[in-house]
Amino acid sequence: MVSCFSIFYLTSKILLFLLSPLVWVVLLFLAGILFRRNKRSKFICLTGIIILLLFSNSLFFRWVISTWEKPLQPAESVTTGSEAIVVLGGMASFEDANKRVVFSSSGDRLMQSLDLYSKGKAKRIVISGGSGNLTGGQKPESEFVKEFLIRLGYSDSLVYAENQSINTAQNAEFTAALFNRHKWPKNIILVTSAFHLYRASQCFEKWGFHVVGYGTDPLMPVVPISTSEAIIPNADTLSKWNLLIKEWVGILAYKLMGFI
Repeated sequence: MVSCFSIFYLTSKILLFLLSPLVWVVLLFLAGILFRRNKRSKFICLTGIIILLLFSNSLFFRWVISTWEKPLQPAESVTTGSEAIVVLGGMASFEDANKRVVFSSSGDRLMQSLDLYSKGKAKRIVISGGSGNLTGGQKPESEFVKEFLIRLGYSDSLVYAENQSINTAQNAEFTAALFNRHKWPKNIILVTSAFHLYRASQCFEKWGFHVVGYGTDPLMPVVPISTSEAIIPNADTLSKWNLLIKEWVGILAYKLMGFI
């Protein structure tokens, strides 16, 4: 039987595709071609061009994301003494052919978590994330990331893996179960992407955690914008919009479903 979480997961993937600005542009151009004899075809194509230029403009995106993401904070500003650093998955894949862990840009989550631990900010590290493959057969992300850290010399008693979750709501639920089994106080430093920190914090607080949020891999570039970037359309900016729109829709869906 397919679980509600599985249905929710699949639905979110479909919505992500439909809410992509690039998909809007393609659909508008296709509509313009199909209805080229219609008087409105030029208007449809012009609308597609405007959307493409707007959502690929780095200056416009910087303005929007600056109102959403909180600025990054130094590790020194985080109070020492939390029970655990909880780092959310979605940062790595396992390449079977060469038995290698391949990190994405979200791998900054792990790097910053290790930095926090090295500065004595928490007692242990909990990696939360299962397999994104609903059909099974794929090793949970938290397990192969934990194994990666053990190969680097981190103790098995230091790093814990929550390996069941497939979304943020389950990250919180199953991490809470892990804490309950070990009878740990639920005061944590929650490490995830800066644009995702609000929703993640709300989910964990729903399960009784006292959360200190620590954002990583921000969508807001850390270097000043150049003149060319402010003018020339940027394909990378389009992909960042996908993440941001997905996050906003995710927050709405989580509120409707009572996850936050």
